[in-house]
Amino acid sequence: MTNFKFRNHLDIALRGGVAGASLAVALAAAAVAAPAFAQDVSSVPVASEEDPVSEADIVVTGTLIRGQAPTGSDITTVTADDIAQLGIAETSQLLGSLPSDSNFNSRPQVGSFGQFQTVNAPVLRFLGGGASGSNSTLLLLNGHRLPGMGVTQTSADIDAIPPGALQRVDLVPDGGSATYGADAVGGVVNLITRKRYDGLEVGGHYGQADDYTQWDVSATGGKTWDNGSLWATYNYAHHDIIRNSDRDFVQNLDYTTTPPTGNSLNCSPGNYQAGGLVFTNTPPFFAFLPITNYPIVNGVPVAGPANKCDITRGTTFFPAASRHSAMAGLNVDLSDAITFDVTAFYTNRKSTNDAGPTTYNLAATYPGLPSGTAYGDLSPTFGPNNYGRTALETWGVTPQITAKLGGDWQAVAFYNYGEGYSSFSSAAIDQSALQAQANSGAFNPFTGLFATTAAGQAALAYQSNFRSLSTGRDEISNGRVVVDGPLFALPGGDVRVAVGGEILREQFSQRNGSALNTNLGSILTYTDARTVKSAFGELSVPLFSEDNSAPGFHSLILSAAGRYDHYSDFGGTSNPKFGITWKPTSWWTLRGNWGKSYQAPSLASKAETIPTALQVFPANTFGAPGDTAGKFILLLYPGGGINLKPQKATTWQIGTDFKPEFVPGLSASLTYYNIDFKDRISFPSFFNPSFYSLYPDSYILNTAANPLTAAQIQDYVSSVSPTLLAAANLDTYLADPSKVYALENGLSQNLARAKTSGLDFSVDYQRPTAFGSVFAGVAGTYILTYKSQSTPTSTFQGLDANQVIRWRTSATLGGTAGDFLGKVTWNRTGGFEVPPRAANLNQSSIGDFNIFNLAFQYTPKVGGLLEDLSFTLNVDNVFDQDPPQFNGSNGSGAGYFGFTLGRYVQLGISKKF
Repeated sequence: MTNFKFRNHLDIALRGGVAGASLAVALAAAAVAAPAFAQDVSSVPVASEEDPVSEADIVVTGTLIRGQAPTGSDITTVTADDIAQLGIAETSQLLGSLPSDSNFNSRPQVGSFGQFQTVNAPVLRFLGGGASGSNSTLLLLNGHRLPGMGVTQTSADIDAIPPGALQRVDLVPDGGSATYGADAVGGVVNLITRKRYDGLEVGGHYGQADDYTQWDVSATGGKTWDNGSLWATYNYAHHDIIRNSDRDFVQNLDYTTTPPTGNSLNCSPGNYQAGGLVFTNTPPFFAFLPITNYPIVNGVPVAGPANKCDITRGTTFFPAASRHSAMAGLNVDLSDAITFDVTAFYTNRKSTNDAGPTTYNLAATYPGLPSGTAYGDLSPTFGPNNYGRTALETWGVTPQITAKLGGDWQAVAFYNYGEGYSSFSSAAIDQSALQAQANSGAFNPFTGLFATTAAGQAALAYQSNFRSLSTGRDEISNGRVVVDGPLFALPGGDVRVAVGGEILREQFSQRNGSALNTNLGSILTYTDARTVKSAFGELSVPLFSEDNSAPGFHSLILSAAGRYDHYSDFGGTSNPKFGITWKPTSWWTLRGNWGKSYQAPSLASKAETIPTALQVFPANTFGAPGDTAGKFILLLYPGGGINLKPQKATTWQIGTDFKPEFVPGLSASLTYYNIDFKDRISFPSFFNPSFYSLYPDSYILNTAANPLTAAQIQDYVSSVSPTLLAAANLDTYLADPSKVYALENGLSQNLARAKTSGLDFSVDYQRPTAFGSVFAGVAGTYILTYKSQSTPTSTFQGLDANQVIRWRTSATLGGTAGDFLGKVTWNRTGGFEVPPRAANLNQSSIGDFNIFNLAFQYTPKVGGLLEDLSFTLNVDNVFDQDPPQFNGSNGSGAGYFGFTLGRYVQLGISKKF
C-alpha cells in the first residue's frame, strides 16, 4: 500500500485504463493528481514491480530503523508508480501542490537578477531561510545532502534531480535534526532514486499561455539482470521569458495620484530636483531646503510636474530558462550479504532575466538653477534592455555498500561528493565613474547621452565594457556508517536500535563585483570551509502490535532518537527527539512527537565569504537621539555575520488518522504542529529611528560616562579591509574619538525569533461506479498563530504584522470512464490584513486567490503500436484569474500578491517500450 493520497486516485485511474503519462508537473501536481495528502503510519511504501525491494529493507525518511514509518510523525510518500503516472517534469512542482509548502498555488522559479539567485527549494511550515543563507527545510537525496547553490546562499536545488530517476519522495513536516542534523526545522524532503529499472519510456509536452511557450522531452531506460541493474534518465525543459508588461496586473504605481501614475523619477526623459538634502562643512552638516521638480523637456529642466513612469514594466516577471538533467544508477549484489550501489547526477540550467533600462541618480547643476539631482535612465544610449544571465550547474556521485551482518542486523556505509556552481553576469554601470563623467561634461545627465567629443566617446566605450559578475561554488563531501538491528524481543515485537557516525566537509567560495571585461579576473575570491563530525542513534520499542493486541491497544510504539554534531567553526549542538504512535483500533491512529532541531549558519552568510564594509554618515541621518551635532556613526555594513551560531528550534506535534472500515474509500487526517524558532539570523534595522531601543546589543554609544577609545574603535572595525578603512577616513576618528556618536553593527546576527502553530488536514473519498469511478478530496493548512520578535528583548508581532496567510486549501473532484479521466482542482490561497496607508489608498486587506485547473487523460486499451501510449490535455487557471490586487509593493510584486502564468494549455504524449 502507499501513504500518498494521490495514489488512491491513481489506482482508480489505473482501473479505468489510464496508464502513466509524462505530464508536465506544472499542471500534473495541481490538476491531474489530487491535492490532498494523507498518511497511514503503520505502513511503509512497497517497491514497484520494476524495483522489487523487501519492505524490511526500506528505510523511511525520518527514522534510521528499517521497515517502519517514523514514530509519531505525519509522513507523506510519493511512490515510483505515482511519479510515473503523473509524468512529473519538474520535481519542485510536486511540492508546490502541498498547502504546507510556501510555493503552494504558485510556480517556483529560478534566476533572479543579480547575486541574489534563487533555487527551487522546499519551504515547509513557512519558515523560510531568513538571512542565514540556508534553508529551514532539509532536502536530501537517498538520505544524504546535496551540494548547495547560489552566491549568497547554499540551499540545495530540488530540480537538480530529474523526476524519471525517482523511486519515491518522502516528506516529513516536523523537526528532524535528531536524525539528520542541520536545517531539518520545518521538515525533511528526501528524494529516493531507483535501484533497478528494465525498459524504455519516452515522453514530451508542449504548452502555451499569453506571450509564453513551454516544452520538454524526457527518456528513461535501463537493463536488469539476475544480480543487478543499470539505468539512466535524461530530461530537457525550456520556457520563454515573461515581462511585467505581458501581464496587466503587474503595476508599480503611485496610488496617491488620480489616476495612479508611475512612481519613479528615473524615466526617459528624466527629471531634475533642485534643493532638498544638502551636505555642508559646518554644523549641522546638512540642511533641508525646498525641493523643486524640473521635468526634462528636450534635454532642458523646466519647472512643473515631474515626469513619472513605471520603470518595471519591461523587467522580468518570469525568467526564461533551459535545463538539462541526467542521472544514472548501478545496483549489483556482490554476494548474498553484500550489495553495491552507486548513483550520479548532473544538471545544467541557464536562465535569462531582463532588468530593463539602467537608471542613474547623479549630482548635477543646470545653469541658472540651484544644485540638485538628475534622475534618468540610459535607454537613449544603451536601449531599454539589460539582460542578466544566470548559470546553475551541479553534480554529485555516491557509492554505497550494504552488508547483512546476520540476525537481521545490517550495516550501510556511503561516501558522497558533490559540487554546485552558480554564476551571474550582466552589463553594469560604474556609477562613480558616471558621476565623474557627468562632472567633466563627457556625459549629459539631462539627456542620458554621452558627448560626441573624444572624452565622451571614451566614456561611452568604458561604460559599454563595464560588467557585473557574481559566482558561488559549494563543495561537499561526507561519509556515513549506520548499523541497525534488533536488540531483544518483547510481546509487541523486536526492540530495534540504530547507531552511526558521520563526517562532513563543506567548502564555499564566492566572487562578487563589477569591473571592465578585461579586469573581471581581478575580482577577489573569498573562501570558507567547515568540518562537521556527528554521532547519532535511535531506539524503537513496540509495546503492542497485532501479535499481542488488547482492547484499546491495537498497537503502541515508543521511540527515542538523539544526535550530536560538532562544527569546526562554532562548536557542538545536541538534539533529541521522542515519539509515540498509538492505534486504539486497526482504523484509528493517534501520534505525537517532541524534539529539538537547528539550522546552521550557511558559509555564504559569514564574514569570511562576504567581506565586511564600513559606512560613515552623520549621526542624525536616521534620527539618532541626543546630541548628534558634529558627530558620526561608524556602521559595519554590508557584509557577512561574525561569530554566528546555530538557529535553534523546539518542535512538537500531535495528530490522528482515520480510515474507517465501515466507510470504504474514506480516509481523513488531522495534525496540530507547534514550532518555537530562536536565534534566527537577521539584519538589524539600523535605519529605523527605534534602532537604539530594539537592538541594544548591536551598537556601542560614545557617552561621557563611557567614552570610546581609539583602541575600541580599531577593534570594532578589525574585520574591515585596510583599503576600505582608508576610504572611510578611519584615521580621523582614531585621532579624535569624540567625533564618533556610536559604533553600529549592521551585519547579519542571531537576533530574531518566530513562534508558529497550525493545523494540517485532509479528507479523501473514492467510490467505484458502473462506468468507472468518482473521487473527491480536500487538503489544507490553517495557521493558528504566528508571532515574531526582531530581537530577544523586542515585543512579539502577531499574524497581521507578519502578513501571514492563514488558509491554504486544495480541493478535487473527478472521475474515470473507460479509457478517460477527467478532473477539476480548486486551489485557494486565503487573504490577509495589511496596514492601511495613504500610499496604498488605505487598503486594509489582500483578497483570496482562487485558481481552477482542468485535466483530461486518454489511454486507449489496444495492442500494437498504441499499447502503453497516453495522451493528456491540461488547462491551468481555466478562468484566467489574476492575483488579488495590492496597491503597493509587498515583496511578491508591485500591484498584486500571488503568482500565475495566466491560462495555460498543454498537450502531452508518452510511450513505454
